Amino acid sequence: FGPSHSRVGQTLKHMITLYEMQEKWSAALKVGERALVILSKIFGEDHFNIATLLMRIGVLYANQDNKDRDVDKAKELLKRALAIRERQFGKDSPKTKELADVLYEVEHPEEAAEKERLRMEA
Repeated sequence: FGPSHSRVGQTLKHMITLYEMQEKWSAALKVGERALVILSKIFGEDHFNIATLLMRIGVLYANQDNKDRDVDKAKELLKRALAIRERQFGKDSPKTKELADVLYEVEHPEEAAEKERLRMEA
């Protein structure tokens, strides 16, 4: 296959989940960013699968348990992903709204935590 083959990119994408389950945030970021490079070349920068991958990497950067936490990087990646989803699916799509909610939670962590607390009490 070779290091830039689509199967390598897809495998790396799946490895993100494996590392997340093990709470190996740095490793998850590393394979996620490698997958992003490979799959962006294959699908193009504006593909909906790239938006999903950008979202996953953005969430990793926003994760409070991650020693490599970088909220600004998370916001940048999530905004790129949101722009792709808006172009692909429209602003009213559930997929777009889901991503907009994730970005809001990263931009407004206190409000998101309060919203979650109220949801749990209901």
